[in-house]
Amino acid sequence: MVSSQKTKEGWKDRVPVTASPDDKHSGYTLVFVRDTSATTCYGCGGKVRTKPSDNPPPPPFDIFLKRYECRLLKKRGDIRFRIFKNKEAVYYHPNANCLAQKHWEGNATNITVPDHICPQLLRGHMSILLREFGVKL
Repeated sequence: MVSSQKTKEGWKDRVPVTASPDDKHSGYTLVFVRDTSATTCYGCGGKVRTKPSDNPPPPPFDIFLKRYECRLLKKRGDIRFRIFKNKEAVYYHPNANCLAQKHWEGNATNITVPDHICPQLLRGHMSILLREFGVKL
């Protein structure tokens, strides 16, 4: 006899998502907070500034990892989630724990540091990237 009760068996088994190498939205790009309108880390929900016009935090805490994702939104007081159909830019602190909040992993192979940003990075920025993700500049 088959039980009519639905089981949740296997729900905790995560299957790693692999993007094709030509998917331009699959990795992270290092950006300065000042060059974005972002105010919040998408991973941990921590605020970096109140409004986009506010000054960014001081170095080395003035960088984000940018990635394109289908965002998930839950309005305050509502129990339902809304999933955006189109990929949008989301921003994470350069912290492995923040990426893990959304089940993503950052490493030296999927984090890009654009050439125009490299000369602007301080030793503190480079230290964070090396310690958290193994990115050597």
